[in-house]
Amino acid sequence: MIDFGAISFSKAIKTIKTRILRTTPGLINYKLSNNQLFDISIGNRVVSDEVEESGTIPIYSANVFEEFGRINKQNLTDFSLPSIIWGIDGDWMVNLLPAGMPFYPTDHCGVLRIRNSDIVPEYLALALEYEGKLERFSRSNRASTQRIKNLTLQIPEDKKIQQKFVDEVTMINEQIEKEEKRINENDLLIQQKYEELFLNRVFSAVPLSSISTYFIGLTYKPGDVSSDGTVVLRSSNIQNQRLNFNDIVRVSCDVKDSLYVADNDILMCSRNGSARLVGKAAIIKNLHEKMTFGTFMTIIRSKYSRYLWAYIQSEDFRNQITNGKTMSINQITTKMLDKIIVPFPDEEIIDEFTKFVLEIEQKIDSSQSKISALKGQRQNAICNHFT
Repeated sequence: MIDFGAISFSKAIKTIKTRILRTTPGLINYKLSNNQLFDISIGNRVVSDEVEESGTIPIYSANVFEEFGRINKQNLTDFSLPSIIWGIDGDWMVNLLPAGMPFYPTDHCGVLRIRNSDIVPEYLALALEYEGKLERFSRSNRASTQRIKNLTLQIPEDKKIQQKFVDEVTMINEQIEKEEKRINENDLLIQQKYEELFLNRVFSAVPLSSISTYFIGLTYKPGDVSSDGTVVLRSSNIQNQRLNFNDIVRVSCDVKDSLYVADNDILMCSRNGSARLVGKAAIIKNLHEKMTFGTFMTIIRSKYSRYLWAYIQSEDFRNQITNGKTMSINQITTKMLDKIIVPFPDEEIIDEFTKFVLEIEQKIDSSQSKISALKGQRQNAICNHFT
């Protein structure tokens, strides 16, 4: 009889298909564990009081495309080479920072430098991005430095081939950046309209609590995370004042009806290790499935959502939250929101602003649709090239 009690199972067992290397002529196999060719490292933990608004060094964490904050110290000193950075325990993503750019990686960010002039850094970053997708690196399947070192990347011996593909992807990236610029320009129009209608004018004032309701989100455990549960919106889902679903977490625990979000709700980051991210907000719209929100987030629900969304980003709101002090805050509690007094214009003026915002949102939605299509085109180009 087999004694199953004597059997132990390793969590390190790999359940995905083993990568089969291509046999295409002209490819060189590079093991990232070769420390003569590659320098791979991980950053350091950053505590909240180290993050400073006046900091000079950008911090990168699991989201390697958005600064986590700023700091006034360094854990790297040599920036003579480009740095390929990747998120260790978030959605898989790879970015390339140019030579000469100082930055501070956290312990959620890996760094790779190339010591071989035969490899185009941008090409290796694309190869790593593709390989990581094959490995299914994710929040649960962490892209640790050891797992990165276990990878073998196949790079064309001819640098012209490398550069040609980099140029192809760069053209798509530039089109994406063009649409992102249009979004930023439209965001500026909203800001200018807000200033035109509401700044330097005297209105009656009302408590925020009298024109809205607000509540904090769902508390869940790591064991509740599931591949097919309910989406939990978190701070990483707010990018440039818009919802972004690139970094999705789902949970399988029970969710009260009151904790499901609704169209036109304002989702606000109310607690974060980076003070710079506290208070960032986005309008929820066009929901295609039930979603909830995390405990470090707050939902503000009001018929005046577009106006309040713009007000939350104003200096007046920030001054009330900090009591006029020039200091960073790491959380916005419901008690703090209870004390907020909001300038409240005539509803005709609010309606004018809301109508303007909705018109601009249509243009932004159009740009976002184009960006989505371009990202699909980019992904197809990468898959076709490395297959």
